[in-house]
Amino acid sequence: MLLVPRIMLLQVMVLVTPTINATEQTDLSNSVGPKAPLKSHHQHMKRMELAEHNQYSSELCTICREQLGANSREWPICKHLYHFNCIDEWRKGEDEENNQCPNCRSTDTTLAAQKEAQFRLRHDDRRGLSRVYVASTSSNQSRPPSLSDLSCRWCGGSMRRARVPPASGQWTFRVKLVCERCNSPVMVHPSALSDL
Repeated sequence: MLLVPRIMLLQVMVLVTPTINATEQTDLSNSVGPKAPLKSHHQHMKRMELAEHNQYSSELCTICREQLGANSREWPICKHLYHFNCIDEWRKGEDEENNQCPNCRSTDTTLAAQKEAQFRLRHDDRRGLSRVYVASTSSNQSRPPSLSDLSCRWCGGSMRRARVPPASGQWTFRVKLVCERCNSPVMVHPSALSDL
């Protein structure tokens, strides 16, 4: 007896359905099972119908790729729109690109200046002299510089001692210096300068 192998052909159907927001789903508990593709199709058709009647914004948030709604915020320079939460998280980033619009890369100079000021305050060295230029003195290199030897690293202005004492806490043993031109503050340890 001769055995003949049987060949079975399987047919696979792939249904492509669009991504659906949780806010658009009417019943999440029924979105699985044999009728799930029909429900997805129904929801897609409902979205297309809303779009045809201009009841749905056609703009997308380029950060999350979801459609914009009433809770949107615009970039100050170019006026591109984003979800409030998306652009808020984007602007909190510490990279230079987070000062720029995700669409056109226009820079928000106000945000960049705020971040630069925060960076300067956070990245101060132990003695506080990282944010001032110290003029070289030819007479005695081993002595600490005096206040007249200092200039602001950002604008080149001369530094003066602040009239207001620094707040208590971690800066208790520091002296506050302020640039006379741009008012950039610098906290220095008293031993960092010879005339403090």
